[in-house]
Amino acid sequence: MMTELLNNFNSKKEVISIIENENFQKYSLEAVIEKKNIKKFLITKSEYDIIANKIKLLECEWLIKIGFNYIINHIDYSDFNIESLEDNDDNEITFYFELFKNKNSLVIINSDLFLQHINSITLEDNLDYLSPRIQKGLNIQNIDSEAKLSSNKIAYNSILDFKQNRYDLNFQNNFSNHSKFKISPENLDFYIDNCSDHVLNFYSKINFVLCLGFIFDRTSISKNKITLLISNQKTIKYTLDWKDINLDNYLVYKKIVDWIYLDSSKENDRIGIVKNVLIYYLNEKTPNIAIDVFDSIITANNIYIKENVENFINVRNKIHEELENIISLINNAIIEYQKKFEKTIFIFITFFITNYIFEFSKSENLKLLFNSKTTIVGLFILLLGYIYFWYSNKISIEDVERINDRYIKIKNRFISLLTIEDINLILNNDSEFNNEMIFLKKKINKYNQLWYFTLVILFLIIVTPFLYYNTKQDIYLKIVSLPIIMLIFIIRYLKSDNLK
Repeated sequence: MMTELLNNFNSKKEVISIIENENFQKYSLEAVIEKKNIKKFLITKSEYDIIANKIKLLECEWLIKIGFNYIINHIDYSDFNIESLEDNDDNEITFYFELFKNKNSLVIINSDLFLQHINSITLEDNLDYLSPRIQKGLNIQNIDSEAKLSSNKIAYNSILDFKQNRYDLNFQNNFSNHSKFKISPENLDFYIDNCSDHVLNFYSKINFVLCLGFIFDRTSISKNKITLLISNQKTIKYTLDWKDINLDNYLVYKKIVDWIYLDSSKENDRIGIVKNVLIYYLNEKTPNIAIDVFDSIITANNIYIKENVENFINVRNKIHEELENIISLINNAIIEYQKKFEKTIFIFITFFITNYIFEFSKSENLKLLFNSKTTIVGLFILLLGYIYFWYSNKISIEDVERINDRYIKIKNRFISLLTIEDINLILNNDSEFNNEMIFLKKKINKYNQLWYFTLVILFLIIVTPFLYYNTKQDIYLKIVSLPIIMLIFIIRYLKSDNLK
C-alpha cells in the first residue's frame, strides 16, 4: 500500500524533493499535487490500518501532511475534508511524507534512491556501515522487494534468526581489513541467480569480495581499491576497482569458500589445495575462473586424501609398534619383579636349610638348634631381604613412571604428523595403555603383598622357636603375642593396594 502511494508520484514535475539521509535513519518526500488529483493520494481508514501495521512491524514512526491543516501519523488518523480545498484559490497543494527509521533496522523505502547512495560511497564506507550492525544482527526491510531471505546475522524482508559465525578467517590468509570489518561470507549469503533485486545483487558483490579475501594469501581494501595476492609456484597480484566488480565468478568462489570452511579440522589442508589449483587457472589480469575449477579442486583433494591415507596407515602402524614395545616393557617389568621375589625366597630357603641342618648335625637338641647365633644370623639375612624388597619396590615404581613418560613422549612425537584427534583414535583414547598399566600395578601390588607376608612368616619362624626354648612358658606367651598381633595388622594392610 505504501509503495502504491509513493509510486503515484510518477512525474518529476510533481516531486519537489526526496531525501534519504546518509545513515538511512530518515526518509522524506515532498511533492506538489494538483487539486483535481488529490483523491488518489488520500488514505481511507482501512488503508491507514494496513500501512500503520506494516510500518509498525518495521518499528518506525511516520507522518503524512497535506496542505497546512491535514496530518495523519502512526498514532492518529482522521478523514480529509475535501470541502476545505474550496477555500483555497491555489490549484496546487503540497504533499509531505516523512518516516523516522529504527536504528537497529535498515528500511528501504525507495530502492533507486538507496542504490544511488550506496553506489556513491566507497566499498570501504559500505563495509564500515554494515560491520557494527551485522555483529548485533541486522534487519533489512525493502518495501520495493518481494524477496524474503536470511543469513545467520541478516534478515532481508524476513525474521532474523541470529546465529554466531560457523568459521573465521584462516590464519594462512592475511586480510588486512578483516579485524576492522569482522564480516564473514556467510553473513551476506543470500544470492539469487538472475535476481531482479538490485539491492541483493549489490550485497552479493560485497560478499564476492569477502570470498576472495577468505581464499587469497593477502587482501586489502582501501576506499574502492581491492588488492589481492596469491603465491605458490608463482605469485599473482591483482589491483581491482570496486566499480568493475561483477557477479560472473561469484558462485564458484562462494562454492570454494563453503567447501574450505565446511570442516574446521580439514580447513588448513583444503585452503592449501585450493591455492595450489587456483595458481594454474588464474590469469594475470583478473581473478576470473571457470565453474569447473571447483571440480579440479575436488579431484586434487581426493588425490591428496589417497596419499594421506597411505601415510596415515604407515604412521598408525608405527604407533602400534611403539605401543607393542611399551606393552613389552610392562610385561618385562612384571617378569623382572617376579624373578626378584623368587630369588629372595630361594635365598631364604637355602639359608634356613643350610643353617639349621649345620646346627642340627652338631647337636640333636632343639634348644641348642634354635640358639641366639642362628637367630641373629637369620634376622640379619631377613633384614637384608627387607632392604632388597624395599629397593626392588622403589625400582618398580620408577619403572612405572618411566613407562608412562615414554608413552607421553611417543604421543607428542607423532603430533607433527597427525592431529591429536587421529592419535587418540588410533590409541583408542589410551584405553589399551591404561589397561596394561592397571594390570602392571596390580601385579606389583600382589607381589608386594606376598613379599610382605613371606617376610613376616619368616620372622615368626626365626623368632618363635628361639623364644619357646629360651624363655619361661608364661613369658613366652606374652612375648609371642606381639609378632602375632603384628601379623594380623600386616595381613589387613596387605588386603589393600599400596601402588597407586
